[in-house]
Amino acid sequence: MMAVFDQKLLDFSQSLATAADKKTLFSVAGSAFAHYGCDHFILIDVARKLPMTDFTMSMFHSTMPRPFWDVVKNINYKVNSVNLRRFLTRNQDSFWDDPLIAAGSTPAELAQTRLIAEAGFQRGYFAGFDGRAGYRTGLSMHLDQYSKNDLARHWPELQPKLIAIGQMLDQAFFGKHIVEHYNLSQRERDVLAWLAAGLRPDEIADRLVIGYRSVDKYVVSAKEKLRARTRDHAVARAVILGLI
Repeated sequence: MMAVFDQKLLDFSQSLATAADKKTLFSVAGSAFAHYGCDHFILIDVARKLPMTDFTMSMFHSTMPRPFWDVVKNINYKVNSVNLRRFLTRNQDSFWDDPLIAAGSTPAELAQTRLIAEAGFQRGYFAGFDGRAGYRTGLSMHLDQYSKNDLARHWPELQPKLIAIGQMLDQAFFGKHIVEHYNLSQRERDVLAWLAAGLRPDEIADRLVIGYRSVDKYVVSAKEKLRARTRDHAVARAVILGLI
């Protein structure tokens, strides 16, 4: 039985590594997770700052259905996410309904857990992957097709498979498809690269033989695509994510 599982995991590994585009990558990832009992997944990135409770979060991909988002769309994740707090402050993965972390949760976090459970999403696992100088990838896996007893029984076998797929997805996405995901134009990347090198906007305009207002336009559009708050934030994200 293990040989079959290992061969299937190897097949998924090769398919993830050779995916031609982002759509194919996430399609293969979805099939791989489903093979091991994961119905849906959410891939996010988190930038941690000081204090530890201060962070920014953006989503790369989600297969969760609309009812889930209808329930959680008004949740303030910076305040109410016990899984993210544990992920950032303790460097620990966790089940959504882990009684150990529930015991240390705030009332707002417990309310979020109840809302998600009431929406029909009771069993899941949140795992994190290190990298990119302060950014970490978070992977939330939905496992409701297992009963609580079945998940406990199969988890020692399932966990390494699901984590391996998550790591392969993380590596393939950031290694080959991150530029496609953010879709920065060449001019936007050029402007951010020169800002990262320390040039002023007027110097960049001279270097690229464009108007000063054009430089500002490219910065604004790059900020929107990168979900950055400021010009410096956009430059930092572009560097950390390997876009320039």
